[in-house]
Amino acid sequence: MNALVLCVFDNIQGPVVSLVNPRGALTNKQSEQLCKLMDIHNHGFFLLAFDGITTANLIFNIPSDLGRGHVECLQISIVLEKERIDLSLTEVLQNLLCRFEEEVLEIPKLYCFLHPNSPDYDYKISEITSIFDHFYEIAYSTVYDALQDELKYQALFHAVREVWEHMSDLGLKISKKEFAAENCPQRYDIIIEAR
Repeated sequence: MNALVLCVFDNIQGPVVSLVNPRGALTNKQSEQLCKLMDIHNHGFFLLAFDGITTANLIFNIPSDLGRGHVECLQISIVLEKERIDLSLTEVLQNLLCRFEEEVLEIPKLYCFLHPNSPDYDYKISEITSIFDHFYEIAYSTVYDALQDELKYQALFHAVREVWEHMSDLGLKISKKEFAAENCPQRYDIIIEAR
């Protein structure tokens, strides 16, 4: 995982990056492109690859007494140096981002961190930064574990494929026999026979 990024929609500037961890992890071009996603999408989870990175993003609203329509729009993004993301990793990323949304929605008057003239601004900026940095640690660990699992499965698949090809080259017949077992709806045994 390269970075965790929080973008906010500013009523004057439009979408801007509010927090990044680790700091300086994105180029200016990547930051600009990430912000533009808030103009393209208006709500929910989505993946997008650009400029050598893939981002998992969640756009959501928080209640606000000062925002237009009494809401503020935020986008939380996980940035990966990975071009292809499989379904299991997609689910992990979506669950992580939804967890962040749930946590920040619990914070009363969170919107104050977006309004420097608010009397609670300093406290709320400190609070959101603390939650954001803590969430980065959780996300980093979770994504790392998921990527390691994916690498193990890829290595196992590659090894099985090589064994399969080698056995075929030796003239061994390879087939699979299906059987059902208790607590396991379907399992496979590989049967190897000399030809």
